[in-house]
Amino acid sequence: MAVVDRLDQPIGLSLPVQERLTAADYVELAQVAEREGLDTVFVGEIAGLEAFSALGLLAGATRWIRLATGVISIYTRSVSLTAMGFATVASAAPGRIVAGLGTGSRVVVDDWHGGELVEPRARMTDFVSVLRSALDGQRIDHRGATFSITDFRLQIAAPQPPVPIMLGSFNRRMLKLAGAIADGVILAFCPLDELAGRIAAIHEGAREAGRDPAELEVAGYVSAYAGTEPDAALERFRRLVLQYAVQPTHRAGFAGSIPDLDRAALLWSRGERREALTLVPDAAVLRLCPIGSPDDVLQRLEAMRALGVTLPVLAPQSLRPGDAETPAQTIRAVAVAARRLDPTR
Repeated sequence: MAVVDRLDQPIGLSLPVQERLTAADYVELAQVAEREGLDTVFVGEIAGLEAFSALGLLAGATRWIRLATGVISIYTRSVSLTAMGFATVASAAPGRIVAGLGTGSRVVVDDWHGGELVEPRARMTDFVSVLRSALDGQRIDHRGATFSITDFRLQIAAPQPPVPIMLGSFNRRMLKLAGAIADGVILAFCPLDELAGRIAAIHEGAREAGRDPAELEVAGYVSAYAGTEPDAALERFRRLVLQYAVQPTHRAGFAGSIPDLDRAALLWSRGERREALTLVPDAAVLRLCPIGSPDDVLQRLEAMRALGVTLPVLAPQSLRPGDAETPAQTIRAVAVAARRLDPTR
């Protein structure tokens, strides 16, 4: 597999997880990312890709690119099973695996998995602590407010180097917690004028915990399209934005972008989806998702970097179910623009 040089300034890729693609499509997208010199592939998990199966497939099909969950819910797997999963894929791809964790939404946790999304900060605090200890090969006996484990120890070699842990969050309290306990943070749907405030919360949490904020990785997803069908992309992203914005766990992160969000969420919950979408103006979509030329998309990625994001992450989407070529085209086009921006190439 021919590989170009890594991009001078790192850019990640978030795979499009709601587009009815096949496992082979996802492998090809990860290979496109590696061929184009991107830094990290993030694998989300909603109701399509199963994250650890995907990481295993991608580890076998790529050579050096980092592979991260982005994100998996801390409510849909036990921490023991989560440790087993990360230890397994890290054994196959040492130094390339990153654990991206989040709470998930009530739809995912409660409705689809029969769990209960309660006490998210307490559970996240315990989950990260126990996961780190388990991945270090320690024997685990834990009695916590949200889960308990008795006499568990991994029976696979502890990952070397250790697996970094990143937390995905939309709200200030969880961002502060990420700064206090994680190795990094994953931001999504963050407009440029709100980015400084979110990063400040991360750094505040780190300083309060006696940590150096400069040591944290900050990844920022940018849902974007670079192609010849901007109108179709605008409608695709309008629905994508609202699907996330109506979730109670995510809503605070969208309040500044969608003026009538409460009304839109109510309509969405009633099944009045078309009416709800009319309450998401074009300006709100474009505030969150650049749609235009490769240079337009790259400009947004680099603006995020200038504001403190250490790893801007391109999150391309399909325009139609089963369409893997559209996100691949966006990856290639943005990578070409990034190489053109670097005067040393």
